[in-house]
This record gives sequence, C-alpha cells and structure tokens, in this order.
Amino acid sequence: MLEEVAREDLARVGMPPVIKALQGLSMPRQANLLRYWLREAHQATPSTAQLEQLLGQIAVCTTRGHQIHLKVGSGHVTRDGAVLHYTAEADKTR
Repeated sequence: MLEEVAREDLARVGMPPVIKALQGLSMPRQANLLRYWLREAHQATPSTAQLEQLLGQIAVCTTRGHQIHLKVGSGHVTRDGAVLHYTAEADKTR
C-alpha cells in the first residue's frame, strides 16, 4: 500500500519531484515518496539520517537561493531550480 501511495504522490508532485508540491504533503508522505523515488528511479536507498536531513532541507527551502546538496546512497540529492535532482557518484554529466 505504501508503494501505491508513493506512486500516486509522485505522479502528483512530478518526476523529478517539484519541491513546492512536495512541501504540500505531510512529512510521512514526503518520506515515503522520497524513498520510493530514490529507490525506483535511481537505485539509491537513503539511511534514516540522510532521509531526515533531506526532509529538513526541503522543509526550510522557501527561497530561490536555498541550496540542497546532500549525500544519499552513492550519490547526491541537489536542488535544480524548482525540483530535486539525484546524481550518482559515477554520473559526471551534471
């Protein structure tokens, strides 16, 4: 059921996730969506600490200048304009 909710939420907030839309979800749904997005789209599994840090950064991301850059799995989640972006360590294209 959690995957079904995550798929529905991801369809609602976009792929990649739009930060403002993500902020409209409850914290548990944000966490569920982020776990699902990272696992399904990028084969990355955040630790509990990494997920908590990411949720905290998303919560305070209210200005265009706010940067997000957190290590998650073998890569990094960053802010790319209005959306979240994941770059794997081996991916040097970004």
